[in-house]
Amino acid sequence: MISLKQIELIYHNAPTLPISNYTSRNEFFPFFITHLQEYFKDRGKSLYIEEPFLEGETAQSQVITVVVDENLLGQFYYLVDEYSLEVSLFFYSEEFSHKYFLLEHELIEEIPFHTYYFWLGSLYAICESYEEDRKHKKKKKRRR
Repeated sequence: MISLKQIELIYHNAPTLPISNYTSRNEFFPFFITHLQEYFKDRGKSLYIEEPFLEGETAQSQVITVVVDENLLGQFYYLVDEYSLEVSLFFYSEEFSHKYFLLEHELIEEIPFHTYYFWLGSLYAICESYEEDRKHKKKKKRRR
C-alpha cells in the first residue's frame, strides 16, 4: 500500500493523478482509514477504530466508529451502489449533529490526489474544532 508520505509527494508534484492508480473501489475504505490514522499520528493524535474491518469482508456498505485521544469522533459510512458502481463516503458526529460528505455518488476512478489529501486535512481540522467545543463546554459547566 502507498504510504502517507508518498501521497504527500504526489499531492505536491502531481495532484491531478487519480487515486484509482493505487486502490480499487473495494479496497478504498481501508486505504482511506489507514491514511487517516497516519495523518493523525503524524500530528500527535491517536485515532482508534472501535469497529475494525472484518477480514475478508465483502459487504458493499461499511460503517466504523472512530475515537481520537479517547474522545468519540464519530462514524464513517462507506456505501457502494451495486448498479452504478458509484460510492458515497461520509462522516457523522452525533454529539455535534454534523454530517460531512467526502464523496456523494462518485466514481473512485475520478478522485484526484489533491481532493483525497484535502479530506485528510479537513477531517483533522474538524476534530480540532470538536476539541475546542468540548473545552468550551467544560468551561461553561465549571462557571455555573
